[in-house]
Amino acid sequence: MSESSSTYPQAFVTSWATYNPNGGNSLFFKSSQTTPVYAVLPKIDANIEDLQLTFSYRNESVSAANGTLWVGVMTDPNDASTFIELEAMPQINEVTDAEYTFFADTMTGTDYYIAFRYTGGTAQNYYLSIDNISVHTAPACR
Repeated sequence: MSESSSTYPQAFVTSWATYNPNGGNSLFFKSSQTTPVYAVLPKIDANIEDLQLTFSYRNESVSAANGTLWVGVMTDPNDASTFIELEAMPQINEVTDAEYTFFADTMTGTDYYIAFRYTGGTAQNYYLSIDNISVHTAPACR
């Protein structure tokens, strides 16, 4: 990956306060409409329908110029074509805590990697940051 601000996609850990949802370090994404960027979590040895994902995120702005963060899963973390879109997160330019619960009617089994995809909007050089990613057992009452 290049450090140039005009090279896409970009994904890196940063501590720069402007990018961080909650201070400290966060994962920073920058991409174009034609070149999305992915972050894939390690495989979890549990049925996907028993899991809940929580995280914090922040878009740089709220407009068509900014991109979209998708929560999804992949069957092969090295093959972007296996990404399955589950939910587009709303654009918001303030720190937002989000939660996604995987339901059995969506998918079942253990052959999935939880993943994020960020696709840039209509303009270049917009970003999204994500932090506090946690995967845990979903509550019994859903």
